Amino acid sequence: MGKPGPQPEVTLADIFETFEARDDPAEPLTASEIADQIGCSRRTALDKLHTLEEQGRITSKKVGGRSRVWWVSRKESGDISPDDPLFTGEPLLAPDDPVDESEIDDVLYSEG
Repeated sequence: MGKPGPQPEVTLADIFETFEARDDPAEPLTASEIADQIGCSRRTALDKLHTLEEQGRITSKKVGGRSRVWWVSRKESGDISPDDPLFTGEPLLAPDDPVDESEIDDVLYSEG
């Protein structure tokens, strides 16, 4: 059994990977199901789910008095990798890195 105390940090990528690991990432899950799979509290899962929904990465629907199900947004299904720098929040460039106008397309659309 684990030690009492704070839970390890659960990331947005952890939550998103729970959907992506399924045979059908668009199949709905409840916050409790996600929390059980990741090993975190329901509240932690809900907080991350709300953030992912605000970002447009997942969608939810109320199903009953207090229940809600979540699934990967159709536009995101298969289009995002949890390692994508835009998803992890890691800066692509340092704020003070100059970008030459001729390099804009490379910066915005490069594969790596």
